[in-house]
Parts: sequence; structure tokens; C-alpha cells
Amino acid sequence: MSHVIYWDKVGLVHVLAERETKKVGEKILGRAKALAPVDTGRLKNSGFIEGGRGQWVIGFSAPYAHFQEFGTSKMHAQPFLRPAIFFFD
Repeated sequence: MSHVIYWDKVGLVHVLAERETKKVGEKILGRAKALAPVDTGRLKNSGFIEGGRGQWVIGFSAPYAHFQEFGTSKMHAQPFLRPAIFFFD
């Protein structure tokens, strides 16, 4: 009697892709945290990654994060997330 082992190639590809996309997201988040301007550390510590199924959201929950990233009419931008993304491009 022969044994048949079912190997779900598609499922394996999805698992590997999920793992790799999360690794890239974590690298981008780490780089963004390293580039974030630090005064109190609140911005740096507010970084997060969430999601799944190959789609990850990387962000910062500090209420002033977008002002740091894009600047205002009274403050120059100090981008940290976009350079982190383009670093791995």
C-alpha cells in the first residue's frame, strides 16, 4: 500500500508570502522608528504594524505624527516613515 502525501503548494506559498511581507513591514517600522525625531520618545514608541493576509499597515499613533512627517505652514517636515519605505525599495 502506498502512502500519498498531499502537499498544498498554494497554501505553502501563501504562508511564505505572509511571513515575508510581515518581515518587510517590521523592517520598515524599525527603520522609521530609528529615523523618527525624538524629544520625549512618544512618537517613536507609537509605531505599530497591523494587518494580515499579505496586507500590512505601518503607522504611528501619536497625534502629531503627520505634522512631523509632512510639516505645517509653520514647521518644516521631518519625514521618517516615507524615507524608511523608500530605503527598502
